Amino acid sequence: MTLELLVYKIKSWAAYYWRATTKFNIQSPFFTEFVREVMDNEKEYYIFDKIEHIRKTLLQDSTKVPKIDFGAGSQKQHTRDTLQIKDIAGSSLSTKKQCRMLFNLMVWKKPKNVIELGTSLGISTAYLAAANKKVKMTGFEGNPYVADIAKNVLEKAGLGHVNIITGAFKETLPEYLKSSNRVDIAFIDGHHEEFATLAYFEMILPYLSDDAVIIFDDIYWSQGMENAWKKICLHLSVAASFDIFDLGIVFIKPGLAKENINYIPYYLKPWKTGLFGK
Repeated sequence: MTLELLVYKIKSWAAYYWRATTKFNIQSPFFTEFVREVMDNEKEYYIFDKIEHIRKTLLQDSTKVPKIDFGAGSQKQHTRDTLQIKDIAGSSLSTKKQCRMLFNLMVWKKPKNVIELGTSLGISTAYLAAANKKVKMTGFEGNPYVADIAKNVLEKAGLGHVNIITGAFKETLPEYLKSSNRVDIAFIDGHHEEFATLAYFEMILPYLSDDAVIIFDDIYWSQGMENAWKKICLHLSVAASFDIFDLGIVFIKPGLAKENINYIPYYLKPWKTGLFGK
């Protein structure tokens, strides 16, 4: 990570923290329910331990795979032609907290068709798929060697119903969308660049269901990603957005009041309990 990027990260976090609010200041019934069922739900499921055990083995795996990156990869400086699986796991996988949020979102929304751009080693995919084994779950991964590992991870987790499509997103995604049912949830976690992110958003938009949710990873990865996030939030098709810094969530829901919430857990802003005003 360059000094310039580090300075950007610090400034973007400070700006987010300043404007962020807690659950005690959220007025919307829709987002009150969303926070309760998705953000604050700490219910444990047996599959969590199973998937986290697999994550642990990946973090210890020194096996090398060829490096094929169609987008902006890790911000760690990897210059080799191959990467160890543990390096990919350490820099590319969604955190346990993020994965639990994705699982809770699946339980809350009860989607029928879900896609993930940037499956990587398959940990976040496993959480998404584990919430409902009847859902049509499709992951997209650019690197075929990494995709094979993801398939193995999903098999170990007992989630063999997931379909993994390999290749550049700009080639594989349009073909899939044209032949698929409406998408209820899309998790965009690959190619962290402004114009690519906007392009995939526009590409997916016509194929979304009327009550769809799109999750964007690393919205403050760079100034370009932040720009993309802001443009997406202002899009006429987006009813509301929910910014938790590491992830951004937008709702395509007719009738939902236009709202852009910057959310932070109350323990990180304990004076924002609603007792002393906003």
